[in-house]
Amino acid sequence: MFKNRKIEEFIENLSSSEPTPGGGTVAALLASISSSLVNMVYNITINKKIFHNLDKSIKSEVLLAKDRIDNMTNIFLKLMDDDSRAFTKVMESLKLPKSTEEEMFLRNIKIQDSYKEALYTPLQTVRESYKLYDYIYLAVRYGNKNAITDVAVAALSLQSAIEGATLNVRINAKYIEDKEYTNLVIYECNEIVKNGIKKRDEILKLVELELEG
Repeated sequence: MFKNRKIEEFIENLSSSEPTPGGGTVAALLASISSSLVNMVYNITINKKIFHNLDKSIKSEVLLAKDRIDNMTNIFLKLMDDDSRAFTKVMESLKLPKSTEEEMFLRNIKIQDSYKEALYTPLQTVRESYKLYDYIYLAVRYGNKNAITDVAVAALSLQSAIEGATLNVRINAKYIEDKEYTNLVIYECNEIVKNGIKKRDEILKLVELELEG
């Protein structure tokens, strides 16, 4: 789906009157861009002199981080498509017949299931995105200093992904009847947003110190 399209084609789709792709897809895209930028920083660090001078344990940590980022990028690309598919299911469920009590009952079950799926996808974007902060922090500490601003852009992009996906969680939660579940999920997302801002600001502060040095 969207992950295999050219950038120009994707932008055209995004600009159209079609409901997908939307904000949830863009949030996952921002996360994939962030992970790709960090991956680039690792790629131009590993096997360079600066890397060989690092402590052995730190080198192992960097190599492990790079392997995990490769997987995370694929997860974000999948979430782009998952978000659009989930929203399509919501639209389909809303079009189900409701002429009889049985139809209304079955329709409501489908609507609830589809909204839960539509909530779960951006929730995964929020959770997976937050994990990436540890690897961004590692990159700003030990990565190639010529790419320090790329790390900053990755952090900015990542926080936008987290906050954008959280908004998508909240709007889908409005239509889910299980409020105990949605309240817990929204609380989790809000905590991740707050903690993400702290991590982003800490990373940007380190980048600023490097630029001033």
